[in-house]
Amino acid sequence: MKPLSHFLFLLLISITLISCSFSNSDSNVEKIIVEGTNIQDTLNISNLVENIDVIKLNETSGNFLGEATKVFKTNKYIIVFDRNNAQRIVAFDHRGNFVKNVTDKLPDGVTEIIKINDCWLTDTGDLEVYDFGQKYIYQFSSEDFSFKKLVKTSEAVIFSSLMRIPKTTNYVGYKGYMQHNKLYRGKQYKLAMLDSTLNIQSVHLEYPKELKGVAVTTPVSAFRHFGDTIRFAQDFDPFIYSVTSDGFSKRYELQYIHKPFPLDFEEKIVKPNLAVFKKAVPDFEKINSLYKGYTRFKGSWFETKKYAFFASKDEKGNSFYSIYDKVNKHVISQAHFLKETLRFKMIIPQFSTVDVEMNEFLTVWPGYGLKTIIGKDSPLFALIEKDLEANYLVKVKLK
Repeated sequence: MKPLSHFLFLLLISITLISCSFSNSDSNVEKIIVEGTNIQDTLNISNLVENIDVIKLNETSGNFLGEATKVFKTNKYIIVFDRNNAQRIVAFDHRGNFVKNVTDKLPDGVTEIIKINDCWLTDTGDLEVYDFGQKYIYQFSSEDFSFKKLVKTSEAVIFSSLMRIPKTTNYVGYKGYMQHNKLYRGKQYKLAMLDSTLNIQSVHLEYPKELKGVAVTTPVSAFRHFGDTIRFAQDFDPFIYSVTSDGFSKRYELQYIHKPFPLDFEEKIVKPNLAVFKKAVPDFEKINSLYKGYTRFKGSWFETKKYAFFASKDEKGNSFYSIYDKVNKHVISQAHFLKETLRFKMIIPQFSTVDVEMNEFLTVWPGYGLKTIIGKDSPLFALIEKDLEANYLVKVKLK
């Protein structure tokens, strides 16, 4: 082969390989079509529901919960974190019996926790607790919640959500526009890949510096385990991401057909209205009015082996909920309210966590909240009516 021909041949091969690489990358992003017109008010999903169970959590004096910010399920326990009211993490067995206030009494010599900013389960089942003020991560055993070790973090960074990346000692952190971390190599960012003491290794989801401090809704709990992967989702962003030991990537794309929210909403909506978004006391009614006219993702994504349950808002700003069949790859149920009408006679609540293998969706609600979604003719109504002030574990298992 002549030298020029040989060069052109190699160039053609290189272009082909690069094109294949891009194509393979794109093919890994599974597209989910979301219709946003003629959404039913209430949809009966009794044919999908295998079982619904409501279990009272038997809180004890000194260990009461105000609200469930985060809920975790392990093989033995249900763990509830109340960030805003009680500032405590309480463990129960699967029957709802109180087990332990996890951070109540630490061993002598261990620095007391001042404020629990976040907590999460590791891939080994241990519970880790983050105190930004102390710059510590506390680790507790998955077996009995005994204290295991204390990790001093070296960076004065604060994240609204943190989680250990499976099969590593590294972390991923998320913050919204309101948390004021220092720039990383001149960049404002929302997501950071961190080492074992929270030193930043790389950043993602960058945004313009003038958007620092804008009142844009961000998720309370951004990360959830899915096997050896962490799923990440945020409000207004149609992509569902994966975080693994290999890095940060897109996994799903929610394709809203009817008046989709602009991908460049920071440029089209936020920047022209900075005075509104940066007001000292945010006017959320005014802010929400700027989002109307679009169909968008609400930031809530829960995924099991067979299904994904996610929340959206229609062009009028009303929430609606969808169930995606991962096997057949299409949305099978969608409405403002999803309801089981045959046996349990209740509206499906918003969830807090999942059991991936069991196709089970879980949350913790107070009795007075459940009273508004459980019919009086439901066999579950008598249980919660006895104590409306108590908190209840709700488990919805799909077929």
